[in-house]
Amino acid sequence: MSVVITNLIILLLSGFFLVLGADVAIKSISSFAKKLGASEYFIGFVVVALGTSTPELITAITGSLEAVKTFNSAFSNVVVGNLIGANILDVTVVLGIMALFATKLKIEGEVIGKTLFQIMALVSLPIILGFDGMLSR
Repeated sequence: MSVVITNLIILLLSGFFLVLGADVAIKSISSFAKKLGASEYFIGFVVVALGTSTPELITAITGSLEAVKTFNSAFSNVVVGNLIGANILDVTVVLGIMALFATKLKIEGEVIGKTLFQIMALVSLPIILGFDGMLSR
């Protein structure tokens, strides 16, 4: 069998299993949202946020490890900065859109205070760690 035919079969099988996996994932996420009593929008947006952040995280880790091998700290700093900025943007955009569309989202005052403090601490952590002029692992 030629390489072209083998690659075509692998492509078709991969596409089939990708569609099948997406269907199972959507049904599972929908039932999970119903069990939690949360809006399907909320669960969907969380999954989208994780799906967009994970590849960027893997790329940043790989890029940082490569920069460490070549002793290129400037490149490593750019990769880490990009990762932090992209994840902050992903979280804020996803939460903002979710807040616009979610109708069943009930949050108590105590939860807001505790969560707000944690989010502010996490967002300010890179700034605090960078006071010495260098942000590194």
